[in-house]
Amino acid sequence: MSSQESVTMVETAGFHAVYEKANGFDDFRKPAITVLREEDAELAQAEFLSDLQLGLNSKSKHLSSLYFYDDLGSQLFSRITELDEYYPTNCEADILESSSNEIVRDLVDGAIKEGKQINLIELGAGDGRKTCVLLEALLANDVKFKFFPVDISREAVEMLLHRVHRRFGDRVRVHGVVADNLQGLSWIRENYAAGSNVALFLGSSIGNFPTEAARSFLAGVQKSLNRGDKLLIGFDLLKDPEIMRRAYSDRLGVTAQFNYNLLRRINNEFNANFDLGSFYHVANFNVALGGMESWLISSKDQTVVIPGCGTFEFNSFEGIHTEYSFKYTEKSISELAARSGFKVLTSTTRNTFGSQSKHGR
Repeated sequence: MSSQESVTMVETAGFHAVYEKANGFDDFRKPAITVLREEDAELAQAEFLSDLQLGLNSKSKHLSSLYFYDDLGSQLFSRITELDEYYPTNCEADILESSSNEIVRDLVDGAIKEGKQINLIELGAGDGRKTCVLLEALLANDVKFKFFPVDISREAVEMLLHRVHRRFGDRVRVHGVVADNLQGLSWIRENYAAGSNVALFLGSSIGNFPTEAARSFLAGVQKSLNRGDKLLIGFDLLKDPEIMRRAYSDRLGVTAQFNYNLLRRINNEFNANFDLGSFYHVANFNVALGGMESWLISSKDQTVVIPGCGTFEFNSFEGIHTEYSFKYTEKSISELAARSGFKVLTSTTRNTFGSQSKHGR
């Protein structure tokens, strides 16, 4: 079996779908930032400690993958995306680069016919690589638009604004919004009501959500959009389990280090005494859940102390669950869309071995 992803549009590494919700632009070109809500470092640390206590005291120990991303964790993830085994990043990039003009036409066709301008809204500010491909296509197709990256991290928004401005200068109007995704989306809809909204949620990020949480999140997005607005979203499609396993357990051990860094972070930030060498990293495909799981498994009986949090006993071969990455089929994507108040308009899939196809709905 080959592998895929998609963007309404898909690849056998993943799947991207343009969703249409069922049925104020200005000329200021200098990048601007509106801050609605910023990360609170002190509150974030308190929440981290609380989640540690809850997760490690549970019958089945678990920690959220949200805590992978300190500075070193972000660097390690960047390395993961460059690995040959980690197909999702390259598959999605290939879809966008090879089909950008077609994707843009699908996204903006209705708005252009109605004489509306486009609010291009990126939920979660990425590194700009894939976004810039779409910005180039919008410019090439003479679409009048303004770009709104939304992220809870002001630093992430500022970095993306800098990259976009450095590449495009004043050809692209940009307004960064520091907020959580739904808050930022609602603010843009209310303050730039003259435009037609096109939201982006790329990177197969939806795979981090369990099924009901994914539905709840997308339903929130749907409520924050106007009728006829569109969402371009990336999904990773189910494929050969061995291809998926290698993506989450690479031969160089970078993904293992990414997981071990979670324990290193706890040691550094809370003066804990995790012995990283006493844990195995394991990635497996969970057939019942339809997704990949990552674990850190204790290699021996041991006691871990986290000051201010507690003392935790580990039996030999007891695991800490660290990550889910849920995978989809085209059928389950359509079902998720319907349950969230969307309908799939088109999808583009790309096989990891090179073939690509587009489907209308």
